[in-house]
This record gives sequence, structure tokens and C-alpha cells, in this order.
Amino acid sequence: MKTIIKLLWLVLLFIIPLGSFSFVWSQDQTQLENFQLNDFTLMTLDGQEITLSKLTGKPVLLTFFLTTCSHCQAESASLNKVFNKYHVSKELQILAVAPRMDSRENLVKFIDEYQITYPILHDQENQVLKLYGVIAVPHNIFIDREGKVKRVITGEVDLTTLEESLEEIW
Repeated sequence: MKTIIKLLWLVLLFIIPLGSFSFVWSQDQTQLENFQLNDFTLMTLDGQEITLSKLTGKPVLLTFFLTTCSHCQAESASLNKVFNKYHVSKELQILAVAPRMDSRENLVKFIDEYQITYPILHDQENQVLKLYGVIAVPHNIFIDREGKVKRVITGEVDLTTLEESLEEIW
């Protein structure tokens, strides 16, 4: 029964139109560069409150994922590498957002199994997914120090592509 419910949630997540933000992603690079992000505040699993606008001045990779997504699982190793490499030297912030359908228990297991070192935020109301029109995972948004979107990639990002994309936000 739980599997059927999760499957239904996944179908709803991909079918329901989640806002006008997805329109922006289909536009050219110039339009992306002029787009100001919608602010949000979410909690980490250890209770720390993180607000996107408070990270202005630092490069941010906002990544959306599911613990059961094989591409998200594979991508987590690359995310760990770049976070550990650039978090101190270049102030890189990685915020991984998990939807409501991922339980706290699954998120804790994911962190342990994949040795996640970057913050994971639990979007318990799917407010941020809706706000950004995320309809597929993994979904990565590269944000420069001024808070401008420089690149968006839906689908698994390998380490080389990740490094190249980060060059755009330093």
C-alpha cells in the first residue's frame, strides 16, 4: 500500500502543473541571468533554519532529489566531492531539497549510506518544489553570488559537468 501511495505522489508531482517558474527554465540564458529567485525558508533534519536570501554573496547550488532516485543517489557522490572541495575556499553552499514523500527516516538513511556532508532540507509541504516548478529529479539550479540563476540542469550531473557549471557561479 505504501508503494502505491508513493507512486501516486510521484505521478502527481510530475503531472500537476507546479507554477509559472518552469516557463522561465525554457527561456534562453539571457532571461535566466536576469531572473531573481523566489525566497524560501526550510529546516534541515537537525533543526537548523536555512533561508535562501540569507546566502546572497555566496555561490549556491540548489538541488532537488528523491532518496529512491538512482540518478540522485549517483549524483550525491559528485555533490559531496565539490562541497568538500569548495565549501571553505569558495564559500559554496549546496542545499539539497527533498519532497514531502521522502520520510525523515529515509532521509537519515540516505545521509548515512551516501555520507552526505551538505545540508538536506525537507520540503514537508512541497512549497519549494511548487515555487520552482520542479517536475523531475535530480534538478539542479546554479546561483551566483548576486542571487542570479546561471544554469539549470535537470537530470543526473556528472562530476565534470558539475565542476564546469560551478565555474559560472564563482
